[in-house]
Amino acid sequence: MANCQVLIIIITTIAMLAFWMSPTNFPPRIGLAASTLLAAVAAHLTAANQLPPIGYLTLIDKLMIVVYALFLNNLISMVMQMRLVDHKQEEKAVKVNAKMRKLMPVIIGVLLAVLIPFDLRLV
Repeated sequence: MANCQVLIIIITTIAMLAFWMSPTNFPPRIGLAASTLLAAVAAHLTAANQLPPIGYLTLIDKLMIVVYALFLNNLISMVMQMRLVDHKQEEKAVKVNAKMRKLMPVIIGVLLAVLIPFDLRLV
């Protein structure tokens, strides 16, 4: 299970590299987002199949909620940037990209702070 968590963190980190690509390079950015999203879903399904059916969220489920929120945010941001580029507002697209690059760690921190603490109880 820990291997799956590390794999998901690596996949998500790779997906966030899209924010270091130029907003005008839309096809590679979408390709990176789509392929890493599929990899994350596959890792989630693999982790879920290792557990018996239970009626509550596990740590991996909570981690995946954070990951899916990040992927959704990533895709929304890319579409916004694509529309700006299409409307010849590349400078605004670059600014949106820079803001999102800075905002991603904040989003990660807030989501993890809300979802994870209850699973990390020390005995």
